[in-house]
Amino acid sequence: MAILTTHAAQILNKEFGGTNYTAETTWYVALRAAGTELTGGSYARVAVTNNTTNWAAVAANIKTNSTIITFPQATTDWASADEVALFIASSGGTAKYSGFLDTVVRVLAGQTRSFAVGDFRVKFL
Repeated sequence: MAILTTHAAQILNKEFGGTNYTAETTWYVALRAAGTELTGGSYARVAVTNNTTNWAAVAANIKTNSTIITFPQATTDWASADEVALFIASSGGTAKYSGFLDTVVRVLAGQTRSFAVGDFRVKFL
């Protein structure tokens, strides 16, 4: 059974800074490899304040980032990430949302990884 587009929009607006949202005040973006969050080499989740400035609707069932999301600079090579996840805590816990990246990401020592404006999408299928 599919969710109606109008209902998907209501849920996303409540979760991601829309009108009358009631969700978490901060989302923590994480990179994962085969379901396991990356560790070491100065890797850390990235905090994104949950408000209308940082999340925009591009369709009834899609929200995107309105600000750049940048991970810390790697001090050693990170594992290849094939997934991204959203948590409600800066560490630990269970991902509330997750999905596969379009391409595998490899961050080497001295590099950073960013999601440009509009590149991070949360979508109800």
